[in-house]
Amino acid sequence: MVRDEVAAIDGNLPIYFIDTLDSWIRQNTWFVRVFGALFMIFGAVALFLASVGLYGVMSFSVGQRIKEVGVRMALGAEGHDVLKLVLRQGLIQLTVGVILGLGLGALLSKGLEVALFNVQPFDPLIFGAIIVILIGTGMIASFVPARRATKVDPMIALRYE
Repeated sequence: MVRDEVAAIDGNLPIYFIDTLDSWIRQNTWFVRVFGALFMIFGAVALFLASVGLYGVMSFSVGQRIKEVGVRMALGAEGHDVLKLVLRQGLIQLTVGVILGLGLGALLSKGLEVALFNVQPFDPLIFGAIIVILIGTGMIASFVPARRATKVDPMIALRYE
């Protein structure tokens, strides 16, 4: 249709690079899609590694405190008390990590403004989603060692080592 219209106006005009607007936009924004996909992949890998790291730290911490948990349970602490104790420790570590990470992210987000598409550098919705996702995965990673701590038999724990 474009060729016919241009030929109707002036038949001697050459026509090059006729394309649809959607195709033109796709060709000129491919790097935004590639970087967006890479950021999502790297973010998912970082979230997984952080969760595994927190699980490892919490599991090691619970292993180190097995005598303490045994004494608490022998003195009458219920399973939910031990669960709250271990989850509180994980939540403190998460809070420190999230505060440091959000501060660093706020500093670096201005530099990433070039690569971000339709996202403001200090978008509260994005920062809120990050907080919810990080705390949610962190609490899940902390829950497994906390649950294992509730199953400690006081007699075995006190004989430990």
